[in-house]
Amino acid sequence: MAEKTERRDLMLIGRARKALAEAKTLGEVKAVRDMGQAAIQWAKSRREVGLEAQNDAAEIVLEAERRLGDMLAEMQKAPGAKGNPRGRGATVVRSHDVTTLSELGIRKPQSHRWQDAARVPDPDYHAWVTKTREAQRMLTSGELQRMGRDLRRAEDKAERQANGDPGQSADWTQDLGELVKRGEKFGCIYADPPWEYGNRGTRSNVAGEYQSTMTIEKLCQEPVGELAANICHLHLWVTVAFTFEAKRLLDAWGFTFRSEIVWCKTQMGIGNYWRLCHEKLLLATRGETSDLVFPEGHKNHRSWLEAKRGAHSAKPDAFRRLIEEISPTPRLELYGRYRSPGWVVYGNEITDDVWSPQ
Repeated sequence: MAEKTERRDLMLIGRARKALAEAKTLGEVKAVRDMGQAAIQWAKSRREVGLEAQNDAAEIVLEAERRLGDMLAEMQKAPGAKGNPRGRGATVVRSHDVTTLSELGIRKPQSHRWQDAARVPDPDYHAWVTKTREAQRMLTSGELQRMGRDLRRAEDKAERQANGDPGQSADWTQDLGELVKRGEKFGCIYADPPWEYGNRGTRSNVAGEYQSTMTIEKLCQEPVGELAANICHLHLWVTVAFTFEAKRLLDAWGFTFRSEIVWCKTQMGIGNYWRLCHEKLLLATRGETSDLVFPEGHKNHRSWLEAKRGAHSAKPDAFRRLIEEISPTPRLELYGRYRSPGWVVYGNEITDDVWSPQ
């Protein structure tokens, strides 16, 4: 049985490598990447399949993501025909290959993560793969993306210093302490905490998508309470696994729970018991009575919204628009990934992109 499984694995990996070598467009490369992801999940579900076979599939995923990162970076530079700057296959991107990234199921945060993976030089990438496999550890997209992100940050820091830029901006920051020092106060705080999961049936362990997490202790230490105005709304995303931890976080930040709205996802979810297809956005306040009053004409919102799941951890745009309707300004987003008009965004993965409704 094990020998038969091994032959099947080799055949699938060989087929995927051939497809990757022949892929020319974003759609073709992404299809190979998705094939590799499926192979990883299949391998993990089979007891007779070892770590080596899982890493064989993971290498396909990583190489495809690096190719995608190259292609996406070239698309952003200029329209028209594009070559592959790092020589990873005979990839050519043409304007007619894809109309929009959303048609391929690629969202901006995912695009930036793949570009970070592509940023790692080939010698460093191969050395990391060899070292990881020799250590009998799983190759993950998240670890490779962190390497690329560190390189990008070092380059950005060097460029800012050369230009005399201290590294902060009016609409984003990587240090909440800087906002506290400046005496900033916000009437609306929108938070999607990078909860730290320890269970493989939960989202932080899915295909290495999450780049960093924080324990509840570290989250509680964030100086959010010092940034809240006298009257402030806090909108806090929480998954089922952290239903009871959320109260601890609200108390630490100095907010009182008021209500919640539920995101009903149209796709099947994961879970050790029920297959979870929802997340909750808690509403907590500071400085308001129990009779929380939304602006006139905005008290007719129901307590749930149905929307498709997007890129890993990305929340539907409808929730941001709703928050902008009902909560006071100024607005602060915690653990964001891209700049947003009318918001100050705090996060360690902020890109140069500006949020816009999909």
